[in-house]
Amino acid sequence: MSRNLKTFINVMDALLKMIVRLCPDDRNVKVGYEYFVLGRSANPMKIWELFIRKVYPMKGMIVACDEDFFLCSEVNNNTVKQDGALQSILQIKDVWISKMTDIEKERVWKALNCMISISNDMLIEKYNKRRVHD
Repeated sequence: MSRNLKTFINVMDALLKMIVRLCPDDRNVKVGYEYFVLGRSANPMKIWELFIRKVYPMKGMIVACDEDFFLCSEVNNNTVKQDGALQSILQIKDVWISKMTDIEKERVWKALNCMISISNDMLIEKYNKRRVHD
């Protein structure tokens, strides 16, 4: 596993653990984390690829820390479509509104922005490898 992928997985793990801690009674959040743990063990690259397909296209909202990323059901419904761990991260509207402190919200934004930054690096690396082999 590359250093970037390992860092990406570790950041996602920390983010999911925080959400699980905030939602101890939410079965969907727990199941989402379990999917993540299984995926991390089996094929961590698939987790990143899913992030790229489902979340990365919304990077403008993440970089801008636009709360509609979490609060707007249209964004969430179009982004996750029952994808386990990602669903746990993105469909946290009630938690975002009622349970998260400003500090926790800032941590979520930092984690997501870190995942975007790492993904940028990984995409450049992937593109450069393809270019060399073409």
